[in-house]
Amino acid sequence: MFRWVSNLGNGALWTLQVIVTRLTTEPPMSLDDELSPEELSFVGFNQDATSIALGAASNYALYSIKKTDKLDLIHESYRQFSDDKKKNIEVSEIMLIERLFSSSLLMLVSTQAPRKLRIYHFQKNNEICAQSYTNTVLAVKLNRDYMVVCLEDIVYIHTVKDMK
Repeated sequence: MFRWVSNLGNGALWTLQVIVTRLTTEPPMSLDDELSPEELSFVGFNQDATSIALGAASNYALYSIKKTDKLDLIHESYRQFSDDKKKNIEVSEIMLIERLFSSSLLMLVSTQAPRKLRIYHFQKNNEICAQSYTNTVLAVKLNRDYMVVCLEDIVYIHTVKDMK
């Protein structure tokens, strides 16, 4: 059974439940749809805890949590559907999302390619680079200068400026 534990106000908690519902059901949907948290594959905060990243089977989303009573959508990806009107970064089955502070840079890893770290600029809607590793990427942590990538057997430290 899934339980919500939060210090956010009831309004923000309800909003988060609706967000999870939107992420875990394919369009169209209504606010009355069932919450399906088992499809939610990732939840995380950026470094200064001003936004939350949610990953699901079909897409991911970033929300601002600067206000305790309301979560504001910053960015949402979409899968390619036949009648797709929005064409964003095509990534599904997200297992890891990291955002560099409040910037537009995202680090993404999917279950379809668990050894590949993809770095995106979501405002420009382009992939900056993709880094492949010998084993599954387990975690990524960032600051303004360095990106640490943890694999099953080794830890890599890259400089953010040139990814070396």
